[in-house]
Amino acid sequence: MYVYQAEVWCDACGADIRAALKKARKAPADPRDERSYDSDDYPKCAPEGDSDSPQHCGGHHDCLSRVDLATYASKRGAKLVRTLEDRLRYVGAPLEELTYEGAIYTRECIAEMRAPYMLADPLNTHAIKARQRALANLWEEIWGSSL
Repeated sequence: MYVYQAEVWCDACGADIRAALKKARKAPADPRDERSYDSDDYPKCAPEGDSDSPQHCGGHHDCLSRVDLATYASKRGAKLVRTLEDRLRYVGAPLEELTYEGAIYTRECIAEMRAPYMLADPLNTHAIKARQRALANLWEEIWGSSL
């Protein structure tokens, strides 16, 4: 796991960013000496720990280990999720375990994402709601034992 430009990145994306910066000759002289550079300039290794909320790779829908939410949706929901543009259909790789508070927060988020919604609400389309439910299913699969 890496920290780069105020985001947490999965191993695959962090290593890819490092390789691209090295190729562009923007890598520090000694990347192992993390005190010699800032994480805004070059990815630093981040210690794995627990989080107070679900964390996904900073690569978002472009993450090298991204997750297709259509695979976590119901049969009808998957059709709707597949109609969404990539930035909504895919999420970055999940990172870190949850703290006790993080588990409570995530459980509340899942309940809210699965709540019924009003059909008249123009901002909450069927496809977006299917995406939210698929994300809730993903979180439940990953962090379910701590919820």
